[in-house]
Amino acid sequence: MMPVNKNRILVVDDDPDILSLIGYVFESSGYKIDLVSNGIDALRFLKSQPDLPAFILLDVMMPLMSGDDFIHEIEKDPALAGVVIVVMSASGEDVVRKKGIGERKFIEKPVSLDTLIDVARQYCATP
Repeated sequence: MMPVNKNRILVVDDDPDILSLIGYVFESSGYKIDLVSNGIDALRFLKSQPDLPAFILLDVMMPLMSGDDFIHEIEKDPALAGVVIVVMSASGEDVVRKKGIGERKFIEKPVSLDTLIDVARQYCATP
């Protein structure tokens, strides 16, 4: 497995407004943020980096590659398989579990700012 950068967060969501808001929240709290709009670009990004983020905040419903397909691809790659993934979805936790990705931490959209900061504190070093 690749080394982990405990101050870095990767956010994967196809909604540019959500990416912008979440990026702002994390950056203003002192974290390094990478924003990607789909699972395919997220996989390319991860494979091009020298280290893994502390966690990936991942939307489930996205075009090109869904969140569950992204997770299945991650799990196939030993260098990436250990990365922490926090799944977020407006569909509810039951739908996420039915997709086979229920062992991941789940947060429901719309996500509160306090929830985002709590998740960052759980997985990241203090900025």
